[in-house]
Amino acid sequence: WTVGGRSFLVLTPSIRDLVASAKRRAQIIGPKDAPAIVWNCDLKAGDVVVEAGAGSGALTMVLAQAVGPNGHVVTYDLRPDFLERARENVTEAGFGDRVEFKVGDVRAGVIERDADALVLDIPDGTPRNPRCLGLLNEPAHFLRHAGSAFRLRPDLLGPRIGLAGRVGE
Repeated sequence: WTVGGRSFLVLTPSIRDLVASAKRRAQIIGPKDAPAIVWNCDLKAGDVVVEAGAGSGALTMVLAQAVGPNGHVVTYDLRPDFLERARENVTEAGFGDRVEFKVGDVRAGVIERDADALVLDIPDGTPRNPRCLGLLNEPAHFLRHAGSAFRLRPDLLGPRIGLAGRVGE
């Protein structure tokens, strides 16, 4: 591009650029933790991911990039206003066709089946919470064999991440 006699190189934004420029209404999972989630869940092209806690959609964008154009992310949030912001950010980033947005409480269960991974990014998504026990203790209802259940535990020092387990292992 040339503007005013000066040449400029215009680059396609990276996933880091897209996440950094997302409009926020909630704290996001950043560049330190997002790759660990993708790695530990063994996400790859064509995978199906169920995410709980869409927030601003930053992690949703990372998950959508990881599963590629043939993959699918289903993201749930209790708050319609958060879900709408996530939808705006994900669509603006060019991943809207890979993501389905649902208002709902995953702790009550999900209708998806044969997902490759579950990512819990909700404040009370711990196994000690009785509302999450069914979801985390019986992931075989919606995860494929060897699918990953992953949870983030927010605390004063920032999110703590950990693989909750794999189905059938």
